[in-house]
Amino acid sequence: MNTNEILKQTKKLPVLDWNLRVYGTHKKTVGKGWKVPEEKHLAFELIYILKGIETVAMQNTLYHIRENELLLIPPNTLHKMWCDQVEENEYFCVHFDIDEPQFVADMLTYSNLYFSADDAKTKAIISIIEQWIAIFDNENIYTFKTKMEMQIILSSLCIQLFEQMEERKKAFHQNGTPSQIKYATTISEAIKKNFQQFLYANDLSLNALSIQQIIEACGLSYSYGYALFKKIYGLSPKEYLSQLQFNAAQDFLQIPEMSINEISQALGYNNISHFSRQFKKWTGLSPLNYRKKYLQQEVL
Repeated sequence: MNTNEILKQTKKLPVLDWNLRVYGTHKKTVGKGWKVPEEKHLAFELIYILKGIETVAMQNTLYHIRENELLLIPPNTLHKMWCDQVEENEYFCVHFDIDEPQFVADMLTYSNLYFSADDAKTKAIISIIEQWIAIFDNENIYTFKTKMEMQIILSSLCIQLFEQMEERKKAFHQNGTPSQIKYATTISEAIKKNFQQFLYANDLSLNALSIQQIIEACGLSYSYGYALFKKIYGLSPKEYLSQLQFNAAQDFLQIPEMSINEISQALGYNNISHFSRQFKKWTGLSPLNYRKKYLQQEVL
């Protein structure tokens, strides 16, 4: 039996090469008059109302979220929220993202945003969220064990959202033809591959991160490939590369030995001020303040 025949008979599981992130997880009680100004995030934001009513303005729609209801805010979506209908509102909020463009694209296209209290699908999600809420009772929430438990809960949430999304997907036409999806996937994989080689192997120049060059290397014109990518995934190739840079920046800032300047250069920024401005757009914090906040949490 030759090598090819052996490989054909070998069953393999897929290689997992992605970032699964959860951050900004908090539970809070606010009073009447509380408000959050308009903002947007690079990740999904999920809001669960424990008590009261919270109003969210998003995509020219007002959502009045009540007890045991959920709202899913997509990435890069401007929104603002406030409490003006009750004296007290208690909510749980979590931000999460996964470096899997097809999942994100399908979520943007097919997922529910508003989950009513009487829906069995909502209750299924809440049962997962309650596991996160239970973690607040732990004496030390920054241990390795707790962080792994949070990752497991996030995985369960993504699976639940995926299964619900798949049901809705069957009722709709595909966002693009099979060939369009294939081309968009090729572009996303090329962007990720070039970024990782640039970041970790140091065998590519900064030009390797040129979106135009990547798209044209995939055999497409820049304008067509750019528009196709955005049609399929709901974000531009440049925004996808920005997400990869943001994920890497968070990882590097957790390494005290790396200076901000070294991180800036590693991510492909021409100067540290450009990186600092971009990071503040991502998080609302400077890289230095983000690092201080992370290190303080690790000490607690």
